[in-house]
Amino acid sequence: MTDQLYRHFDKNDKLLYIGISLSTVQRLGQHKHHSGWFKRIARVEIENYSTREEAVQAEREAIQKENPECNIMLKKAPKNYNAEKSKFQLTRQIVFSPLYSIAQTASMFGISEDRIKEFIDNDILSTLTVGYTNYRRSKSEPVEKKPVIRITGWAVIDLMQILESRNSK
Repeated sequence: MTDQLYRHFDKNDKLLYIGISLSTVQRLGQHKHHSGWFKRIARVEIENYSTREEAVQAEREAIQKENPECNIMLKKAPKNYNAEKSKFQLTRQIVFSPLYSIAQTASMFGISEDRIKEFIDNDILSTLTVGYTNYRRSKSEPVEKKPVIRITGWAVIDLMQILESRNSK
């Protein structure tokens, strides 16, 4: 299996997004459900790389050089983020638990749940809705159906790589 660098373009050939994945088609499906710009995609280009490291480097360089409209990179890694320690912990945890809650993800990175929600809102971290739960602000208010959000192990790895790339600069 090879790592792929992909570019999404709109109908006017404007570069929308650059990313990497082991399965560009599967990743495209994630963008469909979690990216506001998905409907604008008219063309996709794919490049294959023999190692993850090569793909990560090519992605980093392409984003910096080509400035895609919808790529959002973090300004800096959180203060208490330790890339080496987290890389080992996350790799080990993802093998055993492929889905995480917002609280679990925040705990893994040592940052607040609000920060994780910000990553989700800014399309940095993709999520899955795995059902709904009843929610009530107070006893006098009606019950609302709230989505149960989960973050995949792959999305956690993607976020880890973004943080590592910012941390290494």
